[in-house]
Amino acid sequence: MRLPGSKIWRAFPELDRFSDEQCERFVLRAKQEHGWGKVWTLAGAVLLLAIAVPVLVVLMEAAWSLAERWVLRSAPGVYDAVMSTAGRAALAFAIVLACLLVLLLARDLWLRRTVSRRIRRTACAGCGYPMLGLTPDRGVVTCPECNRAFFLDDAGLSEEDLAL
Repeated sequence: MRLPGSKIWRAFPELDRFSDEQCERFVLRAKQEHGWGKVWTLAGAVLLLAIAVPVLVVLMEAAWSLAERWVLRSAPGVYDAVMSTAGRAALAFAIVLACLLVLLLARDLWLRRTVSRRIRRTACAGCGYPMLGLTPDRGVVTCPECNRAFFLDDAGLSEEDLAL
């Protein structure tokens, strides 16, 4: 998992030799190419939250009930002041925080899959070397690892797909 705001492309060693500006363009093209994947990933996250939030509420209420019994036994006067308002606010905060975390994780999952899919599309069929950044000559790139000819048309790629 990457930290929010960090550079996702630095999670892929295939992109290490390129500048941040080149990688940003690459990631932007990958995002544009697989936009519907983001919709489906976020829809799955929302579905997960629709199931997880009620379960979380039930579990928190059960924990709250146990804490309530303990507080009533140890300090009956504290219950009304602490348990009713602060506890409910803490529960609401925990639920909102959990929802945001799940959505951020879903976004990162989609972004990682999108970038890795785009990198794999440019890999040499012979050895798997990524052809990113190589300049094609009349639609053909020679793999620097195995010297195999990589035909862009056969792979369904354009020169822009290799450019960073």
